[in-house]
Amino acid sequence: MRRSTAVAVALVLVGTAGVTGCRLDPRDVLLDYVGAVAWGENRSGQLGDGTQLSHIALTPVQDMASNVIRVSAGASHSLAVSRDGFVWAWGDNSYGQLGNGTTTPSLVPVRVPGLEGVLNVSAGAMHSLAYRSDGSVWAWGWNQFGQLGDGTFEDRHAPVQVIGLSNTVLQIAAGDRHSLAATFNREVFAWGDNNNGQLGKSAPAPIAQPRRVDYLPAKSYEIAAGGSNSMALGLEGNELFAWGDNHFGQIGDGTTITRYTAVRVPIPEDVIIRSFAVSGGHTVMADANGRVFTWGYNINGQLGQPPDQVPHPTPAQVSFTNGSVTEVAAGDWHTTVLTSAKTVFTWGCLDGEGPRPTCSVQARSVPGAVDVQFIEAGNEHDVATKYTPPVLEQ
Repeated sequence: MRRSTAVAVALVLVGTAGVTGCRLDPRDVLLDYVGAVAWGENRSGQLGDGTQLSHIALTPVQDMASNVIRVSAGASHSLAVSRDGFVWAWGDNSYGQLGNGTTTPSLVPVRVPGLEGVLNVSAGAMHSLAYRSDGSVWAWGWNQFGQLGDGTFEDRHAPVQVIGLSNTVLQIAAGDRHSLAATFNREVFAWGDNNNGQLGKSAPAPIAQPRRVDYLPAKSYEIAAGGSNSMALGLEGNELFAWGDNHFGQIGDGTTITRYTAVRVPIPEDVIIRSFAVSGGHTVMADANGRVFTWGYNINGQLGQPPDQVPHPTPAQVSFTNGSVTEVAAGDWHTTVLTSAKTVFTWGCLDGEGPRPTCSVQARSVPGAVDVQFIEAGNEHDVATKYTPPVLEQ
């Protein structure tokens, strides 16, 4: 779960490799035939297809056709974790966010050296996070606000370990200029920029190493980082807490007041949250019954309602008639959802920049998005994983 900005590109995992014989372990099939694909804006090569051509349909990421277990989308770069625990990155690299020791962009995936045993990644605006099977967290890229958590404010072109989180981390989330981690004992830690209270602290000064989020009303096991705001899900599944920037009502507490400590989002009593995501300006949530709720900024119809510039500070159900939603992702100008039928729909603006962005309040199917397993929205692109059953030899 994480924030993002405008839908212009997206990644998914797809399966394309061939196989011989008929005796297959279903777990091996799922891993072997899941690969990365992308769609949307591609000016920085964030689609990873070797070009800078944008696409509205699923586009395979070069050399990532199989063996990919997780993906993540940042502002103009993307990340993937392969089954062997290595990290791959592509797109913009102005601040070293690809982690390969350079600031040279790449139109195709390059391996991040020095990282093994990685379970998941999260791409921020211009920095990257990864956590390993030993519970340690690693970061690289832009570090002006201490969002890498290594105790400095120096950009890093290769991974450095986030201090103070060894052997403890269960989940990570990268915002635009801050980072979050949830630990095994269900505590939330934050570091980086705090100008809008996104670290859960009243002082606006940035913090260059993890600090526990104080006054969180309940233990949390799932987190999301927006542009300048943060969210955490309580253990019961019906308690959602938010803090940070709230200019557009993206906190969801009925106000537009910036929150320096966590407040509870007033969701309907019958809602058990299944998936949630936050962008720089709006939030989207799906419940266990497949319903979708949105709140926050709606200038481009990203809430699934007619566009306006009035903040929507409380959750409202979206009229979604294309199936039961299992997972959601939020871009600055769009919302993307995954259904139980493994298909993907999006609404809002397909391109968040330019004089004529393509916008629609109606949910539109993403061409080629069939049997998608996981989605995540980036600043101008989305990422996801997709499984394609192998063709067996007779």
